[in-house]
Amino acid sequence: MSNVVLPDNFSSYPAVYAVGNEYQIFIVVNSETLVWAQVGSEEYFDDSNGILRSGSDTHKIVVPMEELDKAGSYTIKFRRVQERLPYFSKTGEVESVTFPFRPVPETDIHIYHLADTHNKVDLPVKTAGFFKDKLDLLILNGDIPDHSGELQTVMDTVFTPSVSVRSGASLWIAAKIKTIPMLLTETPIAVMPSANGKPGISKKLSEMQKKNMQRTA
Repeated sequence: MSNVVLPDNFSSYPAVYAVGNEYQIFIVVNSETLVWAQVGSEEYFDDSNGILRSGSDTHKIVVPMEELDKAGSYTIKFRRVQERLPYFSKTGEVESVTFPFRPVPETDIHIYHLADTHNKVDLPVKTAGFFKDKLDLLILNGDIPDHSGELQTVMDTVFTPSVSVRSGASLWIAAKIKTIPMLLTETPIAVMPSANGKPGISKKLSEMQKKNMQRTA
């Protein structure tokens, strides 16, 4: 578990998903909040048409994979929304919290692969915690939620394992969550890891996984 102290408006630690050549950082909050991230000297925003999003409790920030790998940490910055007004809403001062990040190594990768968990959370989290702080990569590979009828069910079964196994300091990949696509056609893609609305997989990490398996075969 991370030693980072969470702000009181964060519902959990962030989760980092690998999609294509980028990372998608997800933060869930419990009150209206403007959220963005700093990686190195660059800032990346959760926005819609240039306006920072605050009406959702789920925030998604896309950052280049190579930049976060190089930085080794990311800082989540945020302002609490105090009152919505025309033109200029009232917000609090900028607050921030920094999380460590460890990219997947080229060799000797500690991987845990979850599939067909069908809405179960507690047991998958316990089994995925086998490597403890040595876990490098968590794969969520198909039939994680048992249906796509409610977004909260999908969030509970996909997001909860991601933040519970090794909070805020590791890398997660949503490889093939087969029950999500129908829900995504009706739900903004801002609330789930995706590549242009489709569940995505990182080709770079797939190749690293294959090489690692060949070395140990």
